[in-house]
Amino acid sequence: MTTRPTKPVWIDRFEPLEVWRFVFRAENVLLAAPLILIWSFLLGSYYIGGPATGPIMVVRSVGAIYLTVAFLFCYLFIILDYTARGYQTPPKLSGDLLTTNKGRFIKSLAIASFFAALIYANLSSPVLLGLMVMLTLLFLPVSLCIIAIQDAFLSALNPLNWMVFFRDIEFDKSVAQYFLILGMTVAAGSLLTKNFSWFNLLTVSAVVFSLILLFRSLGVVLHTHASTLGLSVRFGPQVEARQVAESERRALSEFSLSLFQQVEVNRIEEAWDTYRMQLTADKFASEDALWDIIHKWQSPKLAILAGRGYIDRLLNQQRSREAWDVLRYCFENNQNEYRLSNGDVTLTMMDTTSTSQERRICAELLRFFDKDFPAHPRVSDALLKAVEIMIIDANDLIGARKLLNHIRIKFPETARKRAYLKLETVLAADR
Repeated sequence: MTTRPTKPVWIDRFEPLEVWRFVFRAENVLLAAPLILIWSFLLGSYYIGGPATGPIMVVRSVGAIYLTVAFLFCYLFIILDYTARGYQTPPKLSGDLLTTNKGRFIKSLAIASFFAALIYANLSSPVLLGLMVMLTLLFLPVSLCIIAIQDAFLSALNPLNWMVFFRDIEFDKSVAQYFLILGMTVAAGSLLTKNFSWFNLLTVSAVVFSLILLFRSLGVVLHTHASTLGLSVRFGPQVEARQVAESERRALSEFSLSLFQQVEVNRIEEAWDTYRMQLTADKFASEDALWDIIHKWQSPKLAILAGRGYIDRLLNQQRSREAWDVLRYCFENNQNEYRLSNGDVTLTMMDTTSTSQERRICAELLRFFDKDFPAHPRVSDALLKAVEIMIIDANDLIGARKLLNHIRIKFPETARKRAYLKLETVLAADR
């Protein structure tokens, strides 16, 4: 019987989002170049025209100014949104893209206009103007982030949501990088308020590219804290990890099905060899998952074979309770007898018992210790421990006397030890 292979899981390998080199991508340069030329011309005309004609020039060009600024702002929002969702590069601008995101663009522009109006209303007061500029620099990005996450205009204007945003953001490298770029953007923008010359085309370029960097770094902040902010991402370490886990789950399911088919037709040795090869290949990474599968099958034969080595590795990882779950299963499904891999493991299991049932199982393991591990230095101690458990926990006095007599014959030196004499006295008193 063969099974149809399942479709492999496509794994999107995530690479850390670029910030500093992002601004030099061809799409950014080609989009920014005409805007820089237009704004440089308008600013040059304003400063060169002076108080007489400069404002008139601005009024005549207000439509072009608003359209170009709105266009750049929409592009910046796309950078923010797609970066937050893990895209290394934003999509190419198209009519469909702008139409699909039209609602969010309008909300973002409205929020930006709201903060701009607050600044304009306080131009006459330097103190209030500085305060409004600081509030804008602090809270406008937060509002845009809320739009990108929730697409909710009123939520983006709610100061309580601003506080929640700051609460969910941990100050880390991405946040420090954002504030560094914010400082660069403010510094570049302040230069535009000074006298303008055509040589200062570089200043306009610095402002535009700083804004691209700023929104890119803000998107990285959102992406880094996506889980706490409730943002679903398309690419990222967690997405990659989930896809890898799903791929491994499917591969494990197919492998366990092939094992099951071998066990069902009683090809246990073949299944055991396949099982060991798998664990060797993945360095026992799949052992926990495989055990969880095979020990639930109707036939326990493969699990009994696998349990011995699994117990060893569980003990090495200090997972003694899980080791006992495995041993209990193997013991009960092997006609109440079992042999562990070596004497040290057997004694370690004895030291980690926590119930009478576990001690009774240990008694069955220890009573054959001299046959299973004849070269072990603590053979007689293990046999004496078995006698003790048989008396106290198993109430098997007949078996205890037989084993004590066996010890006296095979290990006469042990028969002179205090522990032996004490057990002999207890058994004699119960006759």
